[in-house]
Amino acid sequence: MQQAISQIKSLSLDPSRPLLVTDADEVVLDFANILDRFLSSRDMYISYKSYALFGNIRNRANDKPVPQEEFSLLLEDFFDYSVDQQDLVPGAKQNLDALSEHCQIVILTNLPHHFAERRRALFRQHDIHHPVVTNSGPKGPAVREISSGVSHPLVFIDDISRHISSVAECVPDSLRLHYVAHEALGKTVEKAEDSHHRCDDWNHIHKLVMGHIGDIK
Repeated sequence: MQQAISQIKSLSLDPSRPLLVTDADEVVLDFANILDRFLSSRDMYISYKSYALFGNIRNRANDKPVPQEEFSLLLEDFFDYSVDQQDLVPGAKQNLDALSEHCQIVILTNLPHHFAERRRALFRQHDIHHPVVTNSGPKGPAVREISSGVSHPLVFIDDISRHISSVAECVPDSLRLHYVAHEALGKTVEKAEDSHHRCDDWNHIHKLVMGHIGDIK
């Protein structure tokens, strides 16, 4: 959390503008598809039986899940493989561009901090220039810190229910949107209990954000 705080302190946010804090993986950046490609190169696959990586990543040779002692290294290898080449979720850039005319945007991503600059470079390659903060653990404390000087509406978007619940606890007056871009992965999880809406796509997100911040036409 301390590394996230140091990044948050460097942000220059306008206290008078609405704020949108969005996750990256599976919200703005394609995650599941590139994970499939990476696992295939390792003769592994992911079974979409639940919304979790551990226990669902399996070896094709024996159909057994990757053991705990190998899992952390596998994820590190995956991020090294993927962090420079992830595609955007359909509609993400166009809608972020449109929303940026009405609110300020921060991308809050749970990612090992040593990959932060590579992820920022990837966003620049995609012509997305909003600040990126890397975090670890629950996102509520980071969102509370990001929004502490902003008096206008806050919207938070994530694919993971526990982060939405964490933000609900730390910033209860936020609008919380649950969005999973990958269809098969999304079917493994119900609408997050502490979210206000489960979103279908980025056009749906755009409509909900604009309605909340009061600028919908």
